[in-house]
Amino acid sequence: MGFRTGTYTVKYAKHTVIDGGQLTFDGTGMQLFGNYIKWFLLTIITLGIYGFWLNIKMKAWVVSHTHIEMDDYDAEDAAGNLS
Repeated sequence: MGFRTGTYTVKYAKHTVIDGGQLTFDGTGMQLFGNYIKWFLLTIITLGIYGFWLNIKMKAWVVSHTHIEMDDYDAEDAAGNLS
């Protein structure tokens, strides 16, 4: 599995529509590189124990940078249906 997310995530997000809203991915390579360095240092400091959480942290980063982009009309319609 590994850490390959860059173009795959962007490609996946561009072609996915949920409830009429298109998925968008706003993460950058620089953000990911900064996280790699932070995660690498934490893995060294904890003698490898932090490495078990890297897959979870990577998925959390991807999810936190993936959003559903909806038109204002669609968002108001969805909010109206909730109440």
